[in-house]
Amino acid sequence: MGTAWKIIIYTTDQYSAGQAFDACWARVDELNDVFSDYDAKSEATMLSHTSGSDRWTEVSDEMWQVLTFSHKLSTFTEGGFDVSIGPLSKLWRRAIRQQEYPSQEYLAKARSRVGYELIDYDNVQQKVMLQKTDMQLDFGGIAKGYTVDEVYHVLKLSGVEHMLVDGGGDMMASKEKPDGERWLVRLGAGQDSLLLSDQAIATSGDSFKHLNYKGKRYAHIVDPKVGVGVDDLENVTVLAPDCMTADALASAISVVGQETGKELIKNYTNSFFYITTSNGAMILESGAEVPKEN
Repeated sequence: MGTAWKIIIYTTDQYSAGQAFDACWARVDELNDVFSDYDAKSEATMLSHTSGSDRWTEVSDEMWQVLTFSHKLSTFTEGGFDVSIGPLSKLWRRAIRQQEYPSQEYLAKARSRVGYELIDYDNVQQKVMLQKTDMQLDFGGIAKGYTVDEVYHVLKLSGVEHMLVDGGGDMMASKEKPDGERWLVRLGAGQDSLLLSDQAIATSGDSFKHLNYKGKRYAHIVDPKVGVGVDDLENVTVLAPDCMTADALASAISVVGQETGKELIKNYTNSFFYITTSNGAMILESGAEVPKEN
C-alpha cells in the first residue's frame, strides 16, 4: 500500500506468532489487490475502467463496505470527502513531484470527472455504476485505515489479545499491553502524547508531500469541490473506535476545516479530533475526555 507497516503482538510462543503474522500479511496483500490505484489488475482499477459504460458491476464485500461508508461521509461533508477524486489526486501527485502548479485546463478537465454523486448504488445486488467516462477511484483517504481494522480482526481471530497495528501512522491498539499499561503514542516532536486503549488513531497533514507555489503551500490532500490541494494545512489527528473511521475523518476534516469538523465529528460515536497548530495540539470536539500524557 505504498507505506511501512508495523505490527506488535504478544503471544505465548514463536510458532503462533509466526502464524499470526503470516495471516496479517496475507490479508494486507488481499486488500491491496482490492483498493490499489497503482495496480492495473486491482478491483478499484477494473471498476474505474467501467466508468461511463452504463453497466452495473458487482463488487466485493470489502469494496462495498468502504464505498458505502465513503458515500455517507461524502454526504455529511457535501463532497469534502470523495473517493472519485482519482483524476485530481493523480494530477496533484505529478504537480508535487515536479513542483509545478497544474494548468487551469488540466484542473478543469480533471474536476469534471469527479463527484461522489456520479456513483450509483444497487443495495439489493451489491452493485455500483460509475456514470461518467474516465472516472478514477482513489481510496487513499480510507483504505489504509480499513486494512488496519482487518489486520486487527485477523489477530483477534488468531487468539491474540495484546496488539498494536500500525499502517504508516494509522493505528489500532488493543485495550492494553500484557503489563496492564495502555499504548503510548507520540503525535510528533514537541507535541502531545496519547495513551491508546481499544482505540484507533490517524493523522493527516502535508509534512512530507506538498507544493510550494507563489508563497503558498499546497498539500497532497485535494479539496474535491475546487480541485486544488489544501493550502496552509494544519495536521489533523482523529481518535475513533475503528481505524477506517479515524483515517477517513482525518482526511475529511483536513479539507472541510475546523468549524465544519466540529459538526461532522458529532455523527461518529466516541470519536475526537485534534488540530495541531503552531501553538501545539488542542481538542476541538469530543464526547469524553481523551486519555493523554504530556
